[in-house]
Amino acid sequence: NVLVVKDVNLLAAEVSNANADTLRSLADKFRERYSRNGAAVIASGTTVISVVTEDVVKRGLRAGDLIAAIGGRGGGRPNLAQGSLPDPALMKDAMGKVAKAVEEKLK
Repeated sequence: NVLVVKDVNLLAAEVSNANADTLRSLADKFRERYSRNGAAVIASGTTVISVVTEDVVKRGLRAGDLIAAIGGRGGGRPNLAQGSLPDPALMKDAMGKVAKAVEEKLK
């Protein structure tokens, strides 16, 4: 389910039994579909990947901000970050937390 928050198409999704390469591939597909105004957090178990389109990065939101918003740790480039969650149960409330982060960070 993709929500729209401040004109940004936002996805927070949990994928069963996926490795980091699969999550990255899903993140790339999201960016192909939403080449502008897009942000996503995709996780499996404790691994999490976040992507933010360049126009959204320019508005003040970085991929790592979304991982931090759901209680994860990680890093990478402003438009793509990989991290981990201390507990996969944190993904349950991810959409609300990610939407709140988008609202707070975007200019």
